Amino acid sequence: MDICKQMKIHKALEYIRQDPEFAFDTHDDPESILAHYGVCLDLTSEEKQELYFELKEIADEHQTAEIVRKTLAEL
Repeated sequence: MDICKQMKIHKALEYIRQDPEFAFDTHDDPESILAHYGVCLDLTSEEKQELYFELKEIADEHQTAEIVRKTLAEL
C-alpha cells in the first residue's frame, strides 16, 4: 500500500474516531459507517479489509464503553 493511501485511511479513521456520538455496532455494515461520515476512498480489496477491521475495532470500543456506562448507571 502506498503512503498516500495509508495517510487517507489514517485520516478517515481518526475523523471517525473523534466522534463521541459514534452510533454503530460491530455488526453494522462498514460501508454504511463510511457513508455516514462521507468517507469515499478508492481502495483495493486488501486495503478495504484493513479499513473494515479498524472500523470494527472502533465500533467494539464504543460498544464496550456504552455497556460499561449502562452497567455503572444501574449500580
